[in-house]
Amino acid sequence: MFKRDEERARKLEARKQRNRESAAASRKRKDDRITHLEQQVAALLRENARLKLDAQVRQQHQHRHHDAGAADLQNAPPASSAPDAFALSSSAGYGTHSANSCTNQLPAVSALLIR
Repeated sequence: MFKRDEERARKLEARKQRNRESAAASRKRKDDRITHLEQQVAALLRENARLKLDAQVRQQHQHRHHDAGAADLQNAPPASSAPDAFALSSSAGYGTHSANSCTNQLPAVSALLIR
């Protein structure tokens, strides 16, 4: 009888040890998953901020060119004298200025794009 009790105690202790190891592995997997999800959230937040800034720049760019285009149309020579220049700037959608001119007005844009 004594040997049977020893055998039960040994098996019980072995099972407890396996349970502790399993629980530790489960906690590690959970921590790893949380870390991975936190990294994904951070990356998505950065991307979201970048996209919002991009949309803001595009909207400001569009408003600026819309306003400038209206002024240009009022002061422009008749359409027959310069059809090629108008077609070129309107087909491109961005005019003939450099792309850097938009980002220079928003210093936060270049800071986000560098990351």
